[in-house]
Amino acid sequence: LDENIARQNLIRILERAKEHKIFVRIDIEGSPYTDATIAMYEAMLAEGFTTETVGMAVQSYLYRAEEDTRQMIAKGTRIRLVKGAYKEPPDIAYPKKADVDANYDLLTKILID
Repeated sequence: LDENIARQNLIRILERAKEHKIFVRIDIEGSPYTDATIAMYEAMLAEGFTTETVGMAVQSYLYRAEEDTRQMIAKGTRIRLVKGAYKEPPDIAYPKKADVDANYDLLTKILID
């Protein structure tokens, strides 16, 4: 979708969810969309929606996940931690399941602490 259309649709969804006291979590797709998805989330916070209304998912198989998690924690984001389900190149994501699992454990500890 066009980014502006997606933004307007998300605003409509969040406004309606707020009316009904429903929490919306923005899911995360493949790495080509990670920056845009996080930017859309941050735009929703700038629009006045709160972390009580909207949250994010973080994929632990991405090398950037720890930094993203820490930045979101600083904003009070309610995070859904996932391992990741897309085939990603080894320069941006852990290629071995054991490494993904270890990073998932690290991020879980960060979230709990």
